[in-house]
Amino acid sequence: MIRLRRFALTGTLLPFLLGCGIGYVVSTYGKTPVENIDVNDSTYRVFHRADLQKFMVTPTIGKSMASGASMFGYDPTKGPGMQMAVEKYLTQAGYKDCTVTRGKEVMTNQVEFSYQCATVPAQPAAVK
Repeated sequence: MIRLRRFALTGTLLPFLLGCGIGYVVSTYGKTPVENIDVNDSTYRVFHRADLQKFMVTPTIGKSMASGASMFGYDPTKGPGMQMAVEKYLTQAGYKDCTVTRGKEVMTNQVEFSYQCATVPAQPAAVK
């Protein structure tokens, strides 16, 4: 009986969980290559979807683990670091006339940013 309840609860909640958070992240950024950007003595991981004019930015795995270990007392998504990483990435990739328009947390320690450009480079450069 308890198994049936758990199964029913999981089956009821699963569509909601996949509709936000991890389901969105995996479907949107799952096959996107990651690039590391160093800003203010921190490294951020940037997943760029040029076709959507969006980025997902995360701290390094070590910083994310530190956040969890501190019971989120340390939050790498607070402060300007993530937006600075996106702006640096845009400049290095040749998107010099683009600006970040907004950011929202899609999962713990994972923030998605949108951007707009006056003109888009024909072929985005790989960030070095």
